[in-house]
Amino acid sequence: MRKQILKAATMFVGIIALAFVSALAASAQSPRNIIVNVPFEFSVKGKTLPAGSYIINSASTVDETGLSIMRRDGKANAVVLSRPVTTRKMQNETRLVFNRYGDRYFLSNIWISGSNGGRELFKTNQERSLEMELARNNVKPETVTLIVRAQ
Repeated sequence: MRKQILKAATMFVGIIALAFVSALAASAQSPRNIIVNVPFEFSVKGKTLPAGSYIINSASTVDETGLSIMRRDGKANAVVLSRPVTTRKMQNETRLVFNRYGDRYFLSNIWISGSNGGRELFKTNQERSLEMELARNNVKPETVTLIVRAQ
């Protein structure tokens, strides 16, 4: 009887430890109040947001796939879905990556400093259409990266 109780308690502690480690890993890949000045208008989820200072953080979704992107003056915002991405290299700085098609910018990735993880936004039909149009002309989209400075 005592062995069964000890075994159950050990299993319970193991499950709690595993849940804690999983939560830490997930939070390391989720942005926590990133404040960034974006000097150009850009699109997310089919919505064009004007240039300005933005706060980006995890939206309150069960699986933490949502991102809230809100202009600091409150005049523009979007909530978008994303998926976790990882790289072998630990990130030295937090950065936003945009795909540029001509004069159109689409937020693509957010990488978090001190982590090998980030978030990737899903491409919209509009972005895919621009990508195919450029491909027909043998032109590749440009990548524009904004480094997030400590606030």
